[in-house]
Amino acid sequence: MKDAKSISILLGLFVFIAFVLSNLVGRVSAYFFTSIDSFLLISNSIPPIIMWMVLGLLLGLIFGSLVAIKKYRLDYKLLIYPIAVVLLLLAVIYGLSRFTKKRGDNSDLSSNSAKAASSKRKSKIKGFDENLTKGIEAVEKEEYKDAEDFFKLANALDSKDSRLDSLAKVYLQIGEEKCKLYRHRKNLRYLPDYYFRYAAALQNTSPKICK
Repeated sequence: MKDAKSISILLGLFVFIAFVLSNLVGRVSAYFFTSIDSFLLISNSIPPIIMWMVLGLLLGLIFGSLVAIKKYRLDYKLLIYPIAVVLLLLAVIYGLSRFTKKRGDNSDLSSNSAKAASSKRKSKIKGFDENLTKGIEAVEKEEYKDAEDFFKLANALDSKDSRLDSLAKVYLQIGEEKCKLYRHRKNLRYLPDYYFRYAAALQNTSPKICK
């Protein structure tokens, strides 16, 4: 009766202490279980519960050996063997865990690099489209210098885009037509020259001059 009462008191005291120190107990427990869980992670394909079972079996091997030694009054030196086996297996688990984490870090790094490259490529395409569009709009508004600058920026971002050559051919043709019209009118000869400069900016070449 006294034993039952003592156990009840101890249990109540334990619950009271756990309640009072719940925040501390929660943090310590979370740190303990996450650390062990991370230590036991040897493959993403193996459920964590399996590795916890393995850890339980290894610890059970030691305690089972201790019970057997006490029961049959064996030499306590025999406990070295199960401890050595458990330590060896834990070392193997630790090595595999480190390898898995390193491979995961490399995989994350490769993934991040691919994402960064993809983002950079998208940004480059967006910048190219914006500069090409702004250049065309500047031509329509007769903002000649701005148009030339936008076309140069577009060429710098992606000189292999087929739209550059196509647009350059259009401006070259317009320049040729205007050159025929204004060749002998010095005050308007700059007009075909601007179209030749547009084509040159798009193709990164020297501009043709209307003569």
